[in-house]
Amino acid sequence: MKVRLVILASIATLFVVGVAVAQNTAAAAHGRGVARNEQNVRGTFNFEVGRRPREGGGSPIIAGRLTFRSENPTERVVTEVTMTQIVQLAFANPKVSEFGGRGVLVRRNGIGETRRFEGRLSVRVQDRRTNGRGEPDLFRIQFWSADNRQLLNFNARVLDGDIVVRM
Repeated sequence: MKVRLVILASIATLFVVGVAVAQNTAAAAHGRGVARNEQNVRGTFNFEVGRRPREGGGSPIIAGRLTFRSENPTERVVTEVTMTQIVQLAFANPKVSEFGGRGVLVRRNGIGETRRFEGRLSVRVQDRRTNGRGEPDLFRIQFWSADNRQLLNFNARVLDGDIVVRM
């Protein structure tokens, strides 16, 4: 019984150390391109996010930027999103990055009306191609206004461009 407890304690310690090391190693993701969702709406994206260890220890430093633009020709609506501050950043296998933070969404309709919303956004990208081969990369962006209304949910495959996730 004591041997089992020692083994379980050792495994738990290794797990905790592994998670701590993974959270304090450098990792980055970047991408630029055009994606199309199931409703045949195209969106262009350009992002770069990263995490690096802080000198002297402590929480890692995260930084990032993102711009996104979609145009729905049937409804004549243009939506633009800019991330103003990254707040969260995570990496997972297989080559997935999720990040989020504060942002601004601007929506213009066909008659020239423009609406601006401040809120929070969430992005998930998956790097599925290697040396130009494999399934298309995936890009998802969601945006909620300050009063918690979901204003954007764009989930698409990358048609042109590339997403790279390094852990």
